[in-house]
Amino acid sequence: MKRLLHSTTNATIKRTPLIIKKNAMKQICNGWTANDYDGTPYHFEHIPKKEAELAKEMKECVHVVETINWTLADKSTVHLNKYFTFGLSRAIGLATQIEINSIEVAEDVVTIRLATTQEAKKWFAIKELFPKQRELAISDEEIQKAKISTQIKTAK
Repeated sequence: MKRLLHSTTNATIKRTPLIIKKNAMKQICNGWTANDYDGTPYHFEHIPKKEAELAKEMKECVHVVETINWTLADKSTVHLNKYFTFGLSRAIGLATQIEINSIEVAEDVVTIRLATTQEAKKWFAIKELFPKQRELAISDEEIQKAKISTQIKTAK
């Protein structure tokens, strides 16, 4: 099996072929290698198939893209925004869109993560209140007054 290792010199990427024998790869269960995209190292390990299947299922759960919005910051506080979306691919797309648009709004993506069960349940209930055309904000206090938290659907 032929792999490429990458090294950078003076901002130029040089590709050096490295031959790795299949037998040698089979002996390594956990370790590090360079990725084929840009040569940065990544870690690999063998995990149980059930664990991998569970991880794949999590890919289709509610994710949160957290950002820091510096636009309306004062001397001591900034906005922490939590954008919810269904599925990892959409979360990555949303984070990319936010990063591209950060030229206009000073907003930095700081993490993409799975929503907690409580966050996901609340999001499913609240998203019913927001048709795509609506641009209003509702405070957490108003949400509690409306007892939306008691009408929360189970997230699956």
